[in-house]
Amino acid sequence: MNTQKHALRVPFKVTSAACLALMTILAAGCGGSAKDPYNRVGYSGVVTLDGNPMKNGFLYLEPLEKQPTQSFASIQDGKFGVDRTGGAVPGKYKVAIVLDEATDLPEGVDPQTPEGAAIADKLSREAAKSKPLDASYNINSKLVAELKPDAPNEFVFDLQSKPAK
Repeated sequence: MNTQKHALRVPFKVTSAACLALMTILAAGCGGSAKDPYNRVGYSGVVTLDGNPMKNGFLYLEPLEKQPTQSFASIQDGKFGVDRTGGAVPGKYKVAIVLDEATDLPEGVDPQTPEGAAIADKLSREAAKSKPLDASYNINSKLVAELKPDAPNEFVFDLQSKPAK
């Protein structure tokens, strides 16, 4: 049986400033070797969910101390990492983590068509309801990471499907 994968995007409010920061980071990486005016640092780590590596997701860093940079990383098989060029300036950041689960589409459904997109959206919403990540890890996150200028900046985030209240 030939199935297609459709990426489930759990809703998360990404500010236009985050998008602008990402575009700036990407553009800076394409332009050559100009010195970074912000002295960014890289970071890496592990995200587990109920003791197992989170299969796929995203990790966002939002400044808590008026730093001029934001950053995000893809989580694959529980690991994330960003080098200095995609990193952020030292300081404290709110950490938001979202799941990115794939759902199987029925054979013959093309998510590029309006009908296929509607089916994919419905399946994604159903999957999100069955395996939600608690809002205390994303929209209402209390997770904090402090990036330091001369440190490895390695983090471990152990998440639970049902966090203790």
